[in-house]
Amino acid sequence: MRVAPPGYTRYWRPGTTVVARDDIADAVRDAMERGSLYEWAAGHPERRLLQGRLPTYAAPLPRSGPRVVVRRNAHGGALASWRGDRFLFPRAPFELAMSLVLTELGVPTAEVVAYAMYRANLIERRSDVATLELPPGLDLGAALLEPAPADRRAARWNAVGALLRRLAEQGVWHQDLNVKNVYLIEEGDSPPRAAILDVDRARLVDPGRGVAQVNSARLRRSLRKWEVARGAKLRPDELSALDVAAALS
Repeated sequence: MRVAPPGYTRYWRPGTTVVARDDIADAVRDAMERGSLYEWAAGHPERRLLQGRLPTYAAPLPRSGPRVVVRRNAHGGALASWRGDRFLFPRAPFELAMSLVLTELGVPTAEVVAYAMYRANLIERRSDVATLELPPGLDLGAALLEPAPADRRAARWNAVGALLRRLAEQGVWHQDLNVKNVYLIEEGDSPPRAAILDVDRARLVDPGRGVAQVNSARLRRSLRKWEVARGAKLRPDELSALDVAAALS
Protein backbone atom coordinates (compact mmCIF):
# COMPACT_ATOMS: atom_id res chain seq x y z
CA MET A 1 0.00 0.00 0.00
CA ARG A 2 1.99 2.99 -1.31
CA VAL A 3 -0.75 5.48 -0.50
CA ALA A 4 -2.41 5.60 2.91
CA PRO A 5 -6.17 4.98 2.84
CA PRO A 6 -8.51 7.92 3.50
CA GLY A 7 -8.32 8.99 7.13
CA TYR A 8 -4.75 7.68 7.57
CA THR A 9 -1.35 9.38 7.46
CA ARG A 10 1.80 7.83 6.01
CA TYR A 11 5.28 8.96 7.01
CA TRP A 12 8.84 7.69 6.93
CA ARG A 13 11.75 7.39 9.32
CA PRO A 14 15.18 5.90 8.50
CA GLY A 15 14.50 2.29 7.54
CA THR A 16 10.87 2.52 8.70
CA THR A 17 7.48 3.19 7.12
CA VAL A 18 4.56 4.12 9.38
CA VAL A 19 0.85 4.41 8.60
CA ALA A 20 -1.48 5.68 11.32
CA ARG A 21 -5.03 6.95 11.62
CA ASP A 22 -5.01 10.73 11.29
CA ASP A 23 -6.24 11.45 14.82
CA ILE A 24 -3.50 9.37 16.47
CA ALA A 25 -0.62 9.90 14.03
CA ASP A 26 1.23 12.25 16.38
CA ALA A 27 0.73 9.86 19.31
CA VAL A 28 2.18 6.97 17.28
CA ARG A 29 5.10 9.17 16.24
CA ASP A 30 5.78 9.94 19.91
CA ALA A 31 5.54 6.26 20.86
CA MET A 32 8.21 5.35 18.31
CA GLU A 33 10.72 8.02 19.26
CA ARG A 34 13.04 5.48 20.91
CA GLY A 35 12.50 2.42 18.77
CA SER A 36 9.79 0.25 17.28
CA LEU A 37 6.11 0.32 18.07
CA TYR A 38 6.45 -3.18 19.55
CA GLU A 39 9.34 -2.12 21.81
CA TRP A 40 7.31 0.85 23.02
CA ALA A 41 4.36 -1.36 23.96
CA ALA A 42 6.56 -4.02 25.60
CA GLY A 43 8.23 -1.40 27.79
CA HIS A 44 5.18 0.64 28.71
CA PRO A 45 4.63 0.78 32.50
CA GLU A 46 0.88 0.23 32.01
CA ARG A 47 1.22 -2.58 29.51
CA ARG A 48 -0.96 -5.69 29.68
CA LEU A 49 0.53 -8.91 28.35
CA LEU A 50 -1.54 -10.95 25.91
CA GLN A 51 -0.45 -14.31 24.56
CA GLY A 52 -0.26 -14.95 20.84
CA ARG A 53 2.29 -16.43 18.44
CA LEU A 54 4.64 -13.90 20.06
CA PRO A 55 3.89 -11.92 23.22
CA THR A 56 1.41 -9.14 22.45
CA TYR A 57 0.92 -5.99 24.52
CA ALA A 58 -1.96 -3.61 25.23
CA ALA A 59 -1.06 -0.09 26.34
CA PRO A 60 -2.40 3.48 26.13
CA LEU A 61 -0.93 5.68 23.41
CA PRO A 62 0.76 8.95 24.37
CA ARG A 63 -1.13 12.26 24.28
CA SER A 64 -4.09 10.66 26.10
CA GLY A 65 -4.60 8.39 23.13
CA PRO A 66 -6.69 5.21 23.16
CA ARG A 67 -5.48 1.86 24.40
CA VAL A 68 -4.11 -0.23 21.57
CA VAL A 69 -2.96 -3.82 21.19
CA VAL A 70 0.42 -4.07 19.45
CA ARG A 71 1.41 -7.31 17.74
CA ARG A 72 4.66 -8.21 15.95
CA ASN A 73 3.84 -10.19 12.81
CA ALA A 74 5.53 -13.60 12.74
CA HIS A 75 5.42 -16.74 10.67
CA GLY A 76 3.76 -19.88 11.94
CA GLY A 77 4.20 -23.51 10.99
CA ALA A 78 7.29 -24.62 9.09
CA LEU A 79 8.47 -21.06 8.45
CA ALA A 80 8.48 -20.08 12.12
CA SER A 81 11.98 -21.34 12.91
CA TRP A 82 13.46 -20.29 9.56
CA ARG A 83 11.96 -16.86 8.91
CA GLY A 84 10.71 -15.87 12.36
CA ASP A 85 9.32 -12.32 12.14
CA ARG A 86 10.94 -11.47 8.78
CA PHE A 87 8.78 -11.18 5.67
CA LEU A 88 9.49 -10.49 2.02
CA PHE A 89 6.04 -8.93 1.79
CA PRO A 90 4.78 -7.80 5.21
CA ARG A 91 1.11 -8.47 5.88
CA ALA A 92 0.47 -5.23 7.76
CA PRO A 93 -0.77 -3.13 4.79
CA PHE A 94 -3.16 -5.88 3.76
CA GLU A 95 -4.39 -6.26 7.34
CA LEU A 96 -5.26 -2.58 7.49
CA ALA A 97 -7.08 -2.77 4.16
CA MET A 98 -9.02 -5.87 5.22
CA SER A 99 -9.89 -4.33 8.58
CA LEU A 100 -11.46 -1.37 6.78
CA VAL A 101 -13.40 -3.67 4.44
CA LEU A 102 -14.72 -5.84 7.27
CA THR A 103 -15.82 -2.79 9.24
CA GLU A 104 -17.68 -1.55 6.17
CA LEU A 105 -19.36 -4.96 5.85
CA GLY A 106 -20.42 -4.94 9.48
CA VAL A 107 -18.19 -7.86 10.50
CA PRO A 108 -17.07 -7.39 14.13
CA THR A 109 -13.28 -7.07 14.32
CA ALA A 110 -10.54 -5.09 16.03
CA GLU A 111 -9.93 -1.84 14.14
CA VAL A 112 -6.40 -1.50 12.78
CA VAL A 113 -5.29 2.04 13.62
CA ALA A 114 -1.58 1.90 12.78
CA TYR A 115 1.24 -0.24 11.47
CA ALA A 116 4.99 0.13 11.12
CA MET A 117 7.36 -1.73 8.80
CA TYR A 118 11.12 -1.93 9.46
CA ARG A 119 13.98 -2.93 7.19
CA ALA A 120 15.48 -6.19 8.52
CA ASN A 121 17.94 -6.65 5.64
CA LEU A 122 18.13 -5.85 1.93
CA ILE A 123 14.97 -7.78 1.03
CA GLU A 124 13.09 -8.59 4.24
CA ARG A 125 10.98 -6.49 6.56
CA ARG A 126 9.56 -6.74 10.08
CA SER A 127 6.19 -5.24 10.89
CA ASP A 128 4.04 -4.28 13.88
CA VAL A 129 0.28 -3.79 13.84
CA ALA A 130 -1.72 -1.74 16.36
CA THR A 131 -5.44 -2.34 16.81
CA LEU A 132 -7.89 -0.66 19.14
CA GLU A 133 -8.28 -2.69 22.32
CA LEU A 134 -11.67 -4.41 22.29
CA PRO A 135 -14.06 -4.24 25.26
CA PRO A 136 -13.55 -6.73 28.11
CA GLY A 137 -13.72 -10.38 27.14
CA LEU A 138 -11.61 -13.41 26.30
CA ASP A 139 -10.72 -15.50 23.31
CA LEU A 140 -12.52 -18.73 22.55
CA GLY A 141 -9.55 -20.83 23.63
CA ALA A 142 -9.51 -19.25 27.08
CA ALA A 143 -13.29 -19.56 27.34
CA LEU A 144 -13.10 -23.30 26.74
CA LEU A 145 -10.70 -23.71 29.66
CA GLU A 146 -12.69 -21.54 32.05
CA PRO A 147 -15.36 -23.13 34.28
CA ALA A 148 -18.64 -21.45 33.35
CA PRO A 149 -22.34 -22.13 33.93
CA ALA A 150 -24.15 -24.00 31.18
CA ASP A 151 -26.16 -20.95 30.14
CA ARG A 152 -22.99 -18.86 29.78
CA ARG A 153 -21.32 -21.53 27.66
CA ALA A 154 -24.43 -21.79 25.49
CA ALA A 155 -24.49 -18.02 25.00
CA ARG A 156 -20.83 -18.08 23.95
CA TRP A 157 -21.47 -20.77 21.35
CA ASN A 158 -24.43 -18.80 20.04
CA ALA A 159 -22.13 -15.79 19.61
CA VAL A 160 -19.60 -17.90 17.72
CA GLY A 161 -22.35 -19.22 15.47
CA ALA A 162 -23.59 -15.69 14.78
CA LEU A 163 -20.06 -14.61 13.81
CA LEU A 164 -19.69 -17.55 11.42
CA ARG A 165 -23.00 -16.73 9.79
CA ARG A 166 -21.97 -13.10 9.34
CA LEU A 167 -18.69 -14.15 7.74
CA ALA A 168 -20.58 -16.43 5.34
CA GLU A 169 -23.18 -13.83 4.46
CA GLN A 170 -20.46 -11.34 3.53
CA GLY A 171 -18.20 -13.87 1.81
CA VAL A 172 -15.30 -13.64 4.28
CA TRP A 173 -12.99 -16.66 4.30
CA HIS A 174 -10.54 -16.64 7.21
CA GLN A 175 -7.73 -19.04 6.36
CA ASP A 176 -6.45 -19.19 9.94
CA LEU A 177 -9.74 -19.31 11.85
CA ASN A 178 -8.72 -20.76 15.22
CA VAL A 179 -9.71 -20.53 18.87
CA LYS A 180 -7.28 -17.64 19.49
CA ASN A 181 -8.67 -15.57 16.61
CA VAL A 182 -12.26 -15.60 17.88
CA TYR A 183 -12.72 -13.03 20.64
CA LEU A 184 -15.76 -13.04 22.91
CA ILE A 185 -16.82 -9.61 24.16
CA GLU A 186 -18.55 -9.92 27.53
CA GLU A 187 -19.80 -6.70 29.07
CA GLY A 188 -21.92 -6.92 32.21
CA ASP A 189 -25.18 -8.79 31.74
CA SER A 190 -25.25 -8.31 27.97
CA PRO A 191 -25.12 -11.48 25.80
CA PRO A 192 -21.61 -12.28 24.54
CA ARG A 193 -20.61 -10.99 21.12
CA ALA A 194 -17.90 -12.56 18.97
CA ALA A 195 -15.32 -10.68 16.90
CA ILE A 196 -12.72 -11.94 14.44
CA LEU A 197 -8.99 -11.16 14.92
CA ASP A 198 -5.79 -11.31 12.85
CA VAL A 199 -7.59 -10.51 9.61
CA ASP A 200 -4.44 -10.53 7.48
CA ARG A 201 -5.40 -14.13 6.70
CA ALA A 202 -8.94 -13.20 5.61
CA ARG A 203 -10.04 -13.09 1.98
CA LEU A 204 -13.24 -12.07 0.20
CA VAL A 205 -14.90 -14.87 -1.76
CA ASP A 206 -18.40 -15.70 -2.97
CA PRO A 207 -20.80 -15.60 -0.01
CA GLY A 208 -22.90 -18.59 0.93
CA ARG A 209 -22.76 -22.12 2.20
CA GLY A 210 -19.35 -22.92 0.71
CA VAL A 211 -17.46 -20.31 2.72
CA ALA A 212 -19.59 -21.14 5.77
CA GLN A 213 -18.49 -24.77 5.57
CA VAL A 214 -14.76 -24.06 5.12
CA ASN A 215 -14.74 -21.56 8.00
CA SER A 216 -16.64 -23.97 10.24
CA ALA A 217 -14.35 -26.88 9.32
CA ARG A 218 -11.21 -24.81 10.00
CA LEU A 219 -12.48 -23.73 13.41
CA ARG A 220 -13.57 -27.28 14.25
CA ARG A 221 -10.02 -28.54 13.55
CA SER A 222 -8.63 -25.90 15.88
CA LEU A 223 -11.15 -26.87 18.58
CA ARG A 224 -10.10 -30.51 18.36
CA LYS A 225 -6.43 -29.57 18.62
CA TRP A 226 -7.22 -27.39 21.64
CA GLU A 227 -9.10 -30.31 23.18
CA VAL A 228 -6.10 -32.62 22.82
CA ALA A 229 -3.36 -30.11 23.66
CA ARG A 230 -5.02 -28.23 26.51
CA GLY A 231 -7.68 -30.59 27.79
CA ALA A 232 -10.61 -28.39 26.79
CA LYS A 233 -13.90 -30.22 27.29
CA LEU A 234 -16.21 -30.07 24.29
CA ARG A 235 -19.66 -31.62 24.28
CA PRO A 236 -21.10 -32.72 20.93
CA ASP A 237 -24.20 -30.58 21.45
CA GLU A 238 -22.04 -27.49 21.97
CA LEU A 239 -20.68 -27.81 18.44
CA SER A 240 -24.19 -27.61 17.00
CA ALA A 241 -23.72 -23.82 16.64
CA LEU A 242 -21.02 -24.52 14.07
CA ASP A 243 -23.24 -26.98 12.20
CA VAL A 244 -26.10 -24.49 12.09
CA ALA A 245 -23.79 -21.74 10.86
CA ALA A 246 -22.30 -24.00 8.20
CA ALA A 247 -25.79 -24.84 6.96
CA LEU A 248 -26.80 -21.17 7.00
CA SER A 249 -30.11 -22.22 8.54
